[in-house]
Amino acid sequence: MKAAKWIVLSFVIFISGSLLALQEDYLHPFPQWDVPYVPTPHEVVTVMLEIGQVGPNDLLYDLGCGDGRIVITAAKRYGTKGVGIDIDPERIAECHTNAAAEKVENLVRFLNQDLFKTDFSEASVVTLYLLSSVNLKLRPKIFNELRPGTRIVSHDFSMGEWEADKKDELYVGYKNHYIYFWVVPANVSGEWNLSLPKDISPEPTKLLIQQEFQKIQVQTNSPRSRLVISDAELQGARIRFTLEHHRGNGIEAWTLEGAVDEHTIQGEVRSTPNTAKSGLKWKAERDPRTVRPIEPKYSKD
Repeated sequence: MKAAKWIVLSFVIFISGSLLALQEDYLHPFPQWDVPYVPTPHEVVTVMLEIGQVGPNDLLYDLGCGDGRIVITAAKRYGTKGVGIDIDPERIAECHTNAAAEKVENLVRFLNQDLFKTDFSEASVVTLYLLSSVNLKLRPKIFNELRPGTRIVSHDFSMGEWEADKKDELYVGYKNHYIYFWVVPANVSGEWNLSLPKDISPEPTKLLIQQEFQKIQVQTNSPRSRLVISDAELQGARIRFTLEHHRGNGIEAWTLEGAVDEHTIQGEVRSTPNTAKSGLKWKAERDPRTVRPIEPKYSKD
């Protein structure tokens, strides 16, 4: 009887310990990632690299890199340097194995980090296969830390109201895959003092630029100005617009292109009815107090 009692007691202790262990696992579960691991099909990787115009001079960051296939493919095909970021250490270990198998270890690095805490400001191209909610959370970091002109390519998920510059679609694995492409725009919002060649307009002119992501509206902010702005475009740090000067009953028009550098734009007259004026220099300087953030919800938290 005593032996039977000890057997029952031992069984009860074993069950109790097992329940406590299960409770401990429940209270301290395995890490929960923001995004489940789903690899991007190789056919989609190819199109992502093509639409992103990835080349040998780029530095590619893949956020949520999984098994590393995007940066490894870019390195193998184009000689592109790349960095993969993933919070899952098992995925990072797999990345190193795959890079060694493809003999591209000299071109790629993999970091076991939280992408929201990672500095990827040096990237010229950023690739994503996350979720729309994660993309929206990441968007302020993109606008505030990446250089204008940086290319963003996302598999399947958009950036909310920030419309893509391009969108592609392909059918792979019995489903449609969507690829979104953006170019990070410079912040050109605010009031600018425009200096034009005297042959075009000797009078000082103020410009008011309103910006919604990469879309801009440019107008003169000078009551007496006879200049009219139209067809304004912004891509990365390059700005272009048409300038019309109303003189009596006639109108002269020029196309101006320039490069944005913080609070200064400098450029040339690219198209004009008088070819002698092509190549003339123009410049604009902004009042820093008038800048408005592209991403108003940005927070460092």
